[in-house]
Amino acid sequence: MPLDDRYTVISADCHAGGDIGDYRQYLDSRYLDEFDAWAAAYVNPYADLTEPDAGRNWDSERRNSDLDGQGIAGEVIFPIRCRRSSPREACPPRPP
Repeated sequence: MPLDDRYTVISADCHAGGDIGDYRQYLDSRYLDEFDAWAAAYVNPYADLTEPDAGRNWDSERRNSDLDGQGIAGEVIFPIRCRRSSPREACPPRPP
């Protein structure tokens, strides 16, 4: 196939976030105990984001490798946030 017959594919359907523990450093000290308790009890409700695949959410090298394998040249990344369709247990509690 000639190069001018190819399409450039950019995904705009990516949501990413860090490992739960990585957010701790950004919290005010008054919330640390509550956060630690929540994080210890947290169970990921998304079967496709459990070990060994959980890292794809924050491992840039892994993500780029996955995209290359799918023929995707780039992507727009949105931060993970809770939507109305998200399971309630997936959403962090609001600050007191």
